[in-house]
Amino acid sequence: MRVSSLPSLFDCPSSQLDCEHPFDRRSQPAALGSAVHEALATYVAGNDPNVEGIAKVYGLRARDMHPLVAMGRLGWDSIREFLPAPMVEYPLSMDGLTGTTDVFSRTDETMAVVDWKTNRDRRDYHPQLLGYAACAADMHGMPSCGFVKVATVWLRLGEIDLVDVRQDDIERFLHQKQRQVMNIGKVYAPGSACMYCRRQLVCSARKEFLHHAVDIFGRGLPSALPLPTLYARVKLLEKAIEHYREALKLSLADGPLPDGLGNTLQLVEQTREKIDPLVAWPILQDQGFTEEELASAVSISSTTLLDVAGDKAAKGYKGKAKAALKERLREAGAMKPSTFEMIKTVKGDRR
Repeated sequence: MRVSSLPSLFDCPSSQLDCEHPFDRRSQPAALGSAVHEALATYVAGNDPNVEGIAKVYGLRARDMHPLVAMGRLGWDSIREFLPAPMVEYPLSMDGLTGTTDVFSRTDETMAVVDWKTNRDRRDYHPQLLGYAACAADMHGMPSCGFVKVATVWLRLGEIDLVDVRQDDIERFLHQKQRQVMNIGKVYAPGSACMYCRRQLVCSARKEFLHHAVDIFGRGLPSALPLPTLYARVKLLEKAIEHYREALKLSLADGPLPDGLGNTLQLVEQTREKIDPLVAWPILQDQGFTEEELASAVSISSTTLLDVAGDKAAKGYKGKAKAALKERLREAGAMKPSTFEMIKTVKGDRR
């Protein structure tokens, strides 16, 4: 079993059943994650990554990689003291469990692993990190400090989780893992875990869960059912609708199809024109647009702007240049915080 599959095992044991045609969605986020990992591996190894070159290989825009790589570099600089002998893409294994950690370090006194995360949300990866720690301790023995330090660097959030995994934590984890393995084929837990599951196209439990969700929303919300109880169904239903639209587009690629309701569905190309601000600016000024009117129609990405400031700075001063520009913009009132609300699922304590 791969260490990376442990979160799915703990979410839904039967997600590990064999599948003749596993769902493997190759997407731009996945390519972005791979490209960022490659760039950060280069940086940890002591070299300056060629972000533009790596982006080209993966068919990405360098500007999409720059902020994530920048956060990874800052994250690494803040935790490198815990990893005095770093090795990138290091394979770990123990009986029945294998994986590759992004960064690994071992001395007689210390041992640590690092995992880069490019996710937009905090999925519970605790089982995966415990799996890395268990493999590391099994292969090399527990260091004299008495724990394996596990660092999770959340590149989009600019946050780092540091956890010290001790021997009793590993033993508890291995016991829980064995219990989950025994439940494969017996226990199904459809819900948010389905969005990451390779069996999502063939799982009968997921289909029943979706049918129930559709039935609930088709009939209207029962007053006796608490709204939070429906959240997992809503998220899964949204993802199912996204997959449906992709499948429908593929079906319509060969031509229009009837919808069974007397209508016809077809693919229609639409064109949207984008204004190049560099070219348009003098024309708009010539047309009498004031600075206030132009500003109302322009949105500046703070991430992109700070990346440009960093690129303009001398090597070794990029971080300082970005921080200085950010501070100056804040003092002038040009950079203001915005607050928004989002729904977050907080996992219960697995212990």
